[in-house]
Amino acid sequence: MTEGGAGLPTAVDNMSPRNLFIKTLSIIPIDPGVAAHSIIPVKGTGPVETGDDGVVKYESAHIDGVKSELVVRWEHSVQGQPEAILEVRRILLEHVAAR
Repeated sequence: MTEGGAGLPTAVDNMSPRNLFIKTLSIIPIDPGVAAHSIIPVKGTGPVETGDDGVVKYESAHIDGVKSELVVRWEHSVQGQPEAILEVRRILLEHVAAR
């Protein structure tokens, strides 16, 4: 349901920190059998903990219990940045090696 209570939620509804789905999802711990990793963009050179990517605050993107977290100094759409690409590659190779 949307925040207004009618219809299916949109992507915008699901980004709201007041959204019931997001609130519920945020309290569910990572299953011990899942190796979760984070790549979090943060703009500028200030403290990561108080930073954001222009859309999402670091404190909202940070997830306790992940196996690794890489902060890339960039804006929200970080997926094309070399650091992020290399980190995805590293994670994939790590998972292949574990098999």
